[in-house]
Amino acid sequence: MNGWFLSHPATRGLDIDDPRLTVIRHSLLQQKRYLNRLYRDWYILIKENLGDLNSTVIELGSGAGF
Repeated sequence: MNGWFLSHPATRGLDIDDPRLTVIRHSLLQQKRYLNRLYRDWYILIKENLGDLNSTVIELGSGAGF
């Protein structure tokens, strides 16, 4: 089983490596205010807990281009 039943209807049938998937997920996150706020709060917490770094930090794997 590949988990298709957990996917949003707008993303069904798209390959995980399809660039359109990121665009669609990003759009869905912009539409869903609760999830958008949840992600924003999460990234704020991460940033606050990284400390005072003098280097670039790259987050990999958000999946929604957040």
